[in-house]
Amino acid sequence: MQQSSVSTLVAIDNRTIARNIIDKDNYPHGVEAIFFIYSENLSGKIDPIRQDLTLPPEDLNVIDNIFRKYIAEIFIEKNSML
Repeated sequence: MQQSSVSTLVAIDNRTIARNIIDKDNYPHGVEAIFFIYSENLSGKIDPIRQDLTLPPEDLNVIDNIFRKYIAEIFIEKNSML
């Protein structure tokens, strides 16, 4: 049985920060994917040690929900092509 692997990452100020927005139980079977999100609006929204986003929780939730929506659309499209 093939394992699934999905990575979701945010690119900010020449750094990449992982955002675990999809529970592993919800990964489609046998999928290996990496998703990046990049926006100029996120520039400077990182802590001084460049490890965490400094956005308010409600803004992070909006980003995660949008990211999750587009990833789901990609997975649905992939499944329809099989």
